[in-house]
Amino acid sequence: MQCERSGEYKPPKTRKKPKLKGTGTRKCNCPFRLKCFFDKKKKTQDWWIAMLCGVHNHEMTPKLSGHLLAGRLKAEEKQRVIDMTKSLTKPRNILTDLREKTKKVRHSSRKCIMRELNGARGKERTRRNCNT
Repeated sequence: MQCERSGEYKPPKTRKKPKLKGTGTRKCNCPFRLKCFFDKKKKTQDWWIAMLCGVHNHEMTPKLSGHLLAGRLKAEEKQRVIDMTKSLTKPRNILTDLREKTKKVRHSSRKCIMRELNGARGKERTRRNCNT
């Protein structure tokens, strides 16, 4: 296991040369590494973790806003998006509704953004088109 910021950015392989000017990346060659292994010889079913390098070369972010995993829609939010999409609600109204729902939850500091909403709508549209 390694830090999500380890390694270097690798642009997609395309025929055209990608325009990297003015773009950024999360990658910064962070050396943090863990090794996880399972002891097959013993019948205890235990996992072991060894720290290969415990140092990060970057500051830790205090908030998870914008993080890939923290930004995902929860199951009930996805279902609400699907239901509202089926009833032909405009995306901006769905977004407003989701934001109002997350404000009511005290411990929820994350904010839904349009990209997450469009991803959920697109997956549902693809699923519906494949089933028909």
